[in-house]
Amino acid sequence: VALLIAPQTFIGLIYPDSYQLAASYLRIAAAGGGLLSLMTLLMGIAQAGGQRRPSAVVALVATLAQILVLVLVVPAWGATGAAWSLVLAGAVGVAGLAPLFLQRQSLNAAKLGQALVPLVAMALPLALLPDSGRLAALFKLAVAGATYLLVLAAMRYPAVTSRRAAAGAVASTKATGIVYEILIGA
Repeated sequence: VALLIAPQTFIGLIYPDSYQLAASYLRIAAAGGGLLSLMTLLMGIAQAGGQRRPSAVVALVATLAQILVLVLVVPAWGATGAAWSLVLAGAVGVAGLAPLFLQRQSLNAAKLGQALVPLVAMALPLALLPDSGRLAALFKLAVAGATYLLVLAAMRYPAVTSRRAAAGAVASTKATGIVYEILIGA
């Protein structure tokens, strides 16, 4: 998420200003990397559920789509085309694997929204705070990380009045528990 929103912050921490031109490529590649990670997760779930062949076919189609884009687009677009090939491969993979996952699971929009809250909380400082140097970039990253952890902690330990309600609320709002429930349907 951070590379998608503020790639210039990360580049500015490590490299001189002349590398800032790579921020747009990094942003596109980060989106592709996120989709490829989701594809890998969905593929693992499909294979664990006994759907090995369909998931292998989807992986093959996604790989072929990426190769096709690399061959056709990179000569004209260069690094931008290469970054977009990651996005296309990930999108093809997720689009092919999502139906395999969704036919076995019932997703709850409220739980999905709860799982996204810490990511949105982390994204806000990354998007809104300026980075005008390495110290400012470090501060921006620290604020984003602290915001993420504070929101996770607030979700894990909500304010409740009774001990029984507190135990139930903590168990049902753990970020990992939410993701587990979304993925496994427990």
